[in-house]
Amino acid sequence: MPSAEGLWEADSAQSWFTAFASHTITKSGVDAILSEESLRLSVRDSFGNLWSSQNSPQPENQLGVVIMIHMLLRRKWDMVQYFSEAVHLKITYSHKLGGREAQQQQYLGSIPEYAEWRDYTCDCLDLLHWDAIGFIAQQSMFESPSILHLHLSRLLILAPVEALLRCAQTNAAGTSMDSLPHSIYASSEDRTTWHITILSWVREDRYKARLAVIHAGAILWHVRRFSSHPIVEPFAVFLAALTLWAFGNFGPRRENTCSSLTCSQHTERFPSGETPSTTGPSHCTDSSDTSSPAAGNTSINMNPSQNRRPASSRCEVSLTKRRMPRLLQLDRPLDDEFVQYFIRYGGNTQLFLEGVDDLCSEEGPAQILQETSRILIEQPMFWTISAGYAAQLDVISANTTCTTTEEL
Repeated sequence: MPSAEGLWEADSAQSWFTAFASHTITKSGVDAILSEESLRLSVRDSFGNLWSSQNSPQPENQLGVVIMIHMLLRRKWDMVQYFSEAVHLKITYSHKLGGREAQQQQYLGSIPEYAEWRDYTCDCLDLLHWDAIGFIAQQSMFESPSILHLHLSRLLILAPVEALLRCAQTNAAGTSMDSLPHSIYASSEDRTTWHITILSWVREDRYKARLAVIHAGAILWHVRRFSSHPIVEPFAVFLAALTLWAFGNFGPRRENTCSSLTCSQHTERFPSGETPSTTGPSHCTDSSDTSSPAAGNTSINMNPSQNRRPASSRCEVSLTKRRMPRLLQLDRPLDDEFVQYFIRYGGNTQLFLEGVDDLCSEEGPAQILQETSRILIEQPMFWTISAGYAAQLDVISANTTCTTTEEL
C-alpha cells in the first residue's frame, strides 16, 4: 500500500527520516527505509481484510482508498461476466428444449446471488467512504478526489452502465461517439435488450436506482465545489448525466406537483411492523391521511362514531408519519434520514437540481443533459476530452423525445 502522506510529501531525505521517526522507533539510513516498507500491508492483504472480514483497511492516504475501490470494481467485472455467461447458457439450453425463457434476457439485478454480492460490495464501499470522511474532517471539510471515485464506483455498481452507454450511443448515432474511451467496452446488444434492462432498473430495481441517483447528484456537487480535475472527472460527469437522464426519461412521468393538502391519494403506505426509527413519513402532512391499510377505501362513512379512532391508534399513526420534505435537491448535501426515506418511499418525491426544475417532469431529462454539458464546458479544460463528452450530451439532448409511460 502507498506510504503515509507525510512521508510522500517530504522534500528531502532528512525531512523524510524526521517524519518517519515521529511515529516509530528511531532508525536511520537503509534500515529506516526497510522498516517503513515492512510496516505497510500489501494491497492483497488489505483487500482481503476489507472483503473477507469487512474490516476497514484504514489507508494512510487517499491513493490507498482509490486502490481499494479499483480492487472492488475489478471483482464486478468477474461477477458480471460469470452471471452473464450463466444466464446465456440457461437461455440457450432452454431454447434448445423449446422453452419460452429464450424470448427474454434476464436482468442481472433480479438474480439473488448477484444482488447479494452487490449489497456486500456497497457495504465495503461504505467503509471506505467513512474513512474518506474522516480524512475530509482533517482537511477543513475540503472533499478529496477519492470522494469522486467513491461516488463514481457506486454508479458503476448500481446502474446498468453498459445499457446506458448503448442507449447513449443509439441516441447519438452518426456522431463521433466512437472516439470516446468508453466506446471500447460498448455492448453490441440490440435496442430491445438495453431498453428492457433500463426499464427493469428504473421500475423493478427502483431502490438501487434511487440510490444511484443520489450518488449521481453528489458527483455534480463535488465537481462544482471541490474539483481537482482528476482524469476520471469527465467520464464521471458523463455517466452521472446518463444515470439521471435515464431515471427521469424511463421512469413514471409526473405531470404536476400536488400540494400537501390535496395529494393524499399519492401517499405511499408504510408496511406493517415498521418502527419510527426506520420509517419515513408520507409525502403529505394532511392529518386526515393515515397509514392504515384501509385508508385507501374511497367510500365515505357518515357515522362519526365509526370514523373516530381510539387515542392509541392516533398515536401510532403520528409516530409513523414523521414529516419529511416532498422534494429533494440532488446536487446539494442531503441529510442521511432524507436519503433513506427517498430510497424507500420516494416514488412521488420531486427531484430538482441546479438548472433542472423537476427531473421526472416532461422537460427534466433534457434539462439535466444540458446542465451537465454546461458543467463539462465551463470547468477549466484540463482534459480536452470533456468537450467530446459535452458534445455527446448535447446530441442526446437534441434527439431526446420525452416519451410517456404508455409509449414505453
